[in-house]
Amino acid sequence: MTRYGLGLLFPLLFCPWAAAADKDDQPLSARYPDDVGLRGDAAVLLFDDFESGEISKAKWSFAVPKANIATAPQPVHGGQRSLHIPYDLPEGPPAHRDCNRMVMASLAGKRLEHFFVRGYVYLASTPTPTAQRKLFYLFSQPRGEGQWDVIVSAWCKDTIPGDVPKHFILSNFYPYSDLRLPAWNLAPVPYDAWHCLEVEVKLNTPPDRKDGWVRLWLNDKLIFEKRAVALRKDDRWLGEVGIGYQIDRNGDTHVRHEERYWDDLVIATKRIGAKFPRAK
Repeated sequence: MTRYGLGLLFPLLFCPWAAAADKDDQPLSARYPDDVGLRGDAAVLLFDDFESGEISKAKWSFAVPKANIATAPQPVHGGQRSLHIPYDLPEGPPAHRDCNRMVMASLAGKRLEHFFVRGYVYLASTPTPTAQRKLFYLFSQPRGEGQWDVIVSAWCKDTIPGDVPKHFILSNFYPYSDLRLPAWNLAPVPYDAWHCLEVEVKLNTPPDRKDGWVRLWLNDKLIFEKRAVALRKDDRWLGEVGIGYQIDRNGDTHVRHEERYWDDLVIATKRIGAKFPRAK
């Protein structure tokens, strides 16, 4: 696998008739250069640049034990620290195996039906990259029968040398979700570089009114938009946001190993946007 490849973000079914940008689409980051002061905005529910040097239990309801704080000269996007999550899968059966390693934020008490998640992700090249990566994993509350989810992921054919990973967005094939079939190959995401990833979800009116939408930005460029969709069949709102979530061997029997870094993570009720530089 070359160092040129991370993939392509690909949420579901790209719509060529994508609606014009909403009136409130001016991102919060335009008001807060370099994110200075962003954490205090009323629309911001979670802000973490990891400069505290810890994975805060006040912000993250769960963190896999192997997650840790990286410091420069390891990859950091802003400041001197970032979140580091290593992934590895041992050799041998079963042929299909997941490695679930993530941090998770609980927002069940917020009753959110319209929300944005932004993060900077750095996928370090290794000799044995993984087949599939779940980057953002958004769940309803409660889970179980009738739940909804939205997944922003990336994958590649790890059995094909040099294959370029691709990103996508989907749900777990629930028959009531219009995100159950992914579309592919929206934009390249090279290894060994920081990329700003932001997803917007507006849940539909249950049980089946198609008035929801999902949008995805890569480095502040809108690469996916799907309007007039149903994502849920009852009134469950957002429960948890998982960051980093998973790698997947996906049928290969070789050792899998990957290093991911995250920084400047924000969850909000308004468009967040990429960090604007401060004027000098």
